[in-house]
Amino acid sequence: MCHEESRHSLHQRLDALEKRLNKKEAEIGRAGPLPPHHREQIDKISAQANTMRKKILGTEQSTWNMVKRDLEADWDALTHSFEHWVKHVDEEYRHHKS
Repeated sequence: MCHEESRHSLHQRLDALEKRLNKKEAEIGRAGPLPPHHREQIDKISAQANTMRKKILGTEQSTWNMVKRDLEADWDALTHSFEHWVKHVDEEYRHHKS
């Protein structure tokens, strides 16, 4: 849950920053046309926020994929061990019954 809480907190902070950015853009825009250097900075900051959002989602997916691969490998090893053990148990009991 700690990871989820920190992810949620970061999303909230990004939302708050984007609201502040939009508010500032509107404030500047009330004085007249938005100067190109301000438009450039607004676009740059917005792109950085979007990149962070994508990174958060990408990290979660890549982490899950890594864990999933590890779990699949663990599962394969577990089932192999189990099947190997069952084979030996069956052979042992077959020899004892004979």
